[in-house]
Amino acid sequence: MQGSAKRSVLDLAPQELSGKVALVRVDLNVPMEGSRVTDDTRIREAVPTIKHLLRSNARVLLASHMVRAPRAA
Repeated sequence: MQGSAKRSVLDLAPQELSGKVALVRVDLNVPMEGSRVTDDTRIREAVPTIKHLLRSNARVLLASHMVRAPRAA
């Protein structure tokens, strides 16, 4: 695929996604103070992709993890 331009999910037409299952790896490891999210940028950045998939009648599975806070010594 040398010379091919990279494509994103947003480049796919609804016909290409309709009825398909889309597994989306999202980075939801956001900074927190206690139980409060202090910067939701990563969450907000994932929304356009998720909305595009849902509007295209794709079934969306989100995969993520959160890093555990270090234990106090």
